[in-house]
Amino acid sequence: MAAKGELAAADTFIVQTIQENFEWLGHYKHHARKENAGEIEPLNNYSNSFRFYRYADVLLLATELTVRINGQANSEAQDWFNQIRDRAFQNQDNRIDLTGKTKQQALDIIFEERGFEFMDEMQRWFDIMRFDKGAELLSSKGWTEKYRYFPIAQKEIDASMGTLDQNPGWK
Repeated sequence: MAAKGELAAADTFIVQTIQENFEWLGHYKHHARKENAGEIEPLNNYSNSFRFYRYADVLLLATELTVRINGQANSEAQDWFNQIRDRAFQNQDNRIDLTGKTKQQALDIIFEERGFEFMDEMQRWFDIMRFDKGAELLSSKGWTEKYRYFPIAQKEIDASMGTLDQNPGWK
C-alpha cells in the first residue's frame, strides 16, 4: 500500500501532451467540471471565477500587512517570513531578521522576497505599484505616474453618463 499522496507501485501517472508541452509559468486556470460548464460554449467554462493564492503569497501578504500597520515586523510576522525562507532553502541558515528593521527596510526586504518567490507568476507589476517602486525601477524605461493606473475604457465612461472620469495622465 502506498503512503498518502503517493502512487502505488502498479499505478501509472499519466501526463497529457498539453501538460508536457506547456512552456509558460503563471497562467493558472481552474477547469470546471463538465456539469458546471456553460451550455452556449462549454469550452469557455463560464462558471470559472476562481482565484488561486499560493500559501507563500498569503504568508508574505500577512507579513507585509503587519509591517504596514505596526510600522515594523512582530514575532508572528517574522515566523511567517521564516516559513517562506526555510521552505525555499530547505534549512534555517538563510533567514533574514525583519524585527530590528525600520518599516521601509522591512518592506524593501519583503518586496525583494516577493520578486524571488513569484518569479514569472505575473505579480510583479502589481507589487511594483503597491510598494510604490515605479519611478525607482522603471524610470529608465519611460515610466511616469501616468502608468500607475490603467486607463478607463471610453465606452465605460460614456455608459456612466458623466459619473466616471478618465484616470490622470490618460485624459
